[in-house]
Parts: sequence; C-alpha cells; structure tokens
Amino acid sequence: MNTPWQLLTHRLRQRRWLALHRDLATANGLSPPEARLLWRIGVGAGLDNPALVFVRPTLFESRALLLGADPDLIESIRGKVFRG
Repeated sequence: MNTPWQLLTHRLRQRRWLALHRDLATANGLSPPEARLLWRIGVGAGLDNPALVFVRPTLFESRALLLGADPDLIESIRGKVFRG
C-alpha cells in the first residue's frame, strides 16, 4: 500500500515528466495526435519518464506498431523527431 507521501511524490514526478514531454513535443513541432501517441508509447512501455521515447527510436518503432498506430502518423513523427 502506498503512503500519501509516496502518492504525492509520484504525482509530482509525473507532472514534471508531462511538462518535459510537452516541451519536447512543441520543440519538435508535433501535432496533438502525434504528441499523444508518443506519450501513450512511453507510458505503455513502463518508462519511469515517458519523455524518454523521444530519444529511443527503436522503442518508438516497435510500440507504435504494437498499438496499431496510423502509418502516416508514424511516418510524420519519424520525420520530425528522429529525422528519418
């Protein structure tokens, strides 16, 4: 069972990661659906910091396919974030 303090620190850490994710999405010129997909991939992969998906292209590729993401959306993110 988590203590209230543990829950609070978890929520604060998650907000910090969300803010970082938002900043990275903006810096890379991502649309809201593109940013949401990257967030879903990071959270779904169980990353402590879901924003790490921005620097893990192989994780992005494999998880995007597992989620059944739109191929055009995947290609757009690939070009904007990973320049490939």
